[in-house]
Amino acid sequence: MTEKERIGILQRIESGFAVHELEYKGISIWPLLRLLYSFTTSSIKKENTSPIETKPKSNILFPIQQILNSRKMEREDSKGNLNQYISADILFVARGYNRREKYNEKYFSKYADGLSVHIPKGIKYSILEYSVFDVFFYPRHNRSRLINSPIYSILIQNRIKNTLSFERKKIKKWPNFLSFLKEEDISTNASLKKLTKDLNLILSYKKYFKKCFSEIRPKAIFFICYYTKVHMGLILACRDLNIKSIEVQHGEQSIFNYKYNGWTNVSKEGYELLPSHFWLWGMSNLREIAKWSDKTDNHTPVLGGNPWMNFYLKNIFKKSPMDSSLIEKIKNKKHKILVSLQYFDDFEKSPLPEAIRLSDDDFIWFIRLHPKLMADKSKVDALLKNKGCSNFDLRWANDLNLYKLFEVVDIQITFWSTVAYEALLFDIHTIIVHPYGEETLRDYIDKKHFKYTLEPSEIISMIIASDFEKEKEKFIETDDVIIKGQLESILELENVVQ
Repeated sequence: MTEKERIGILQRIESGFAVHELEYKGISIWPLLRLLYSFTTSSIKKENTSPIETKPKSNILFPIQQILNSRKMEREDSKGNLNQYISADILFVARGYNRREKYNEKYFSKYADGLSVHIPKGIKYSILEYSVFDVFFYPRHNRSRLINSPIYSILIQNRIKNTLSFERKKIKKWPNFLSFLKEEDISTNASLKKLTKDLNLILSYKKYFKKCFSEIRPKAIFFICYYTKVHMGLILACRDLNIKSIEVQHGEQSIFNYKYNGWTNVSKEGYELLPSHFWLWGMSNLREIAKWSDKTDNHTPVLGGNPWMNFYLKNIFKKSPMDSSLIEKIKNKKHKILVSLQYFDDFEKSPLPEAIRLSDDDFIWFIRLHPKLMADKSKVDALLKNKGCSNFDLRWANDLNLYKLFEVVDIQITFWSTVAYEALLFDIHTIIVHPYGEETLRDYIDKKHFKYTLEPSEIISMIIASDFEKEKEKFIETDDVIIKGQLESILELENVVQ
């Protein structure tokens, strides 16, 4: 199923059924269904052009391991009294694996620390942080309080409750919804039992965050990925306490991204599980969300820019010399290509391995893995060596900061990653080599900012030609005035910068 087909099915449901009437304990649950469950029809081709995501096997001990592994850092926090909730005007709820960038020998959170440097003087802020991939970084650029223990304790408690007893609560209009789906030949993996478990977990997170936020008393809370169960609980707590919940853009939000776009059945009151604000990098994303958010008073897209890129360009870019061994590696190379990967299975089936095999010694391919999938490095290495390839690099591609690599390379290749847009700020253009990327990045391909092919030989030709068009309207804004102005508007409840 393509993303266009997926969003088409969701819009069929929204146009034919009063989805906002699906309620559990007074909460409209359509966002949970839309975002975390699947819907399909028998007429849709079974071939999948969406990303191939290899999900880890379920591990009942995972939440316990998370709690135990976080104890050391939580003890470090306690030495600085970070185990206490500190009152603040702004609160960031950050995820540990996003703290991968290093600045002044400390790990920098792109979303929390990136925004914190723009906070007006006299405004207090605090950071709560948890990990979802058993990844922690220390020392941290800004002090933050780890909340892994309560987050995973809640998960354990809910699993025990679900094992010992299952209270079958009613979801308003659920039988009518299932009848509608059957009539429309739409199938789903949603069940009353699974939905109830998920909703009770979200309500448990709400109870925890409501207690936290009552002590901290922030005016606004910033986070990424609103569509997780943890953050849906956070959003509900914000609603109860009249606190602004602001989701900061972290990646691609194309017209077919059903998490952000194509909502066609939104009441004036909106949905309790959606954030009050969407902080967006540029006007193109803002315009898409505004198509549906303008119908409601409770979900506002705002132009905030990309704070991390602003910080990097001002404080880090071209401020440090290049390593001599890297200079030696790229010497006499006419074509230096950054390959920004997602999933290994997609790479293996893509035209990239063959393109690398076809290239000569004038080419050097820097192959960068997704931060969550670094364990695939050995697979990539073995695959390319088995093809007889030697003109590729995995060390520098994964040791260096992404933006530092933009100082090294001439062109980028990716499947669908948002780094295609980020690279444009460094005058680096991108070749797209996956059908999902062709679908979601079509606008920039048509404008010739990006190119698309699935042919190995064409990849080589496109690299050599490098005939792209420059971006006219920035997809990503990095202006200080935009970032600081938006923060002040949100805090002071004034007119939003647009």
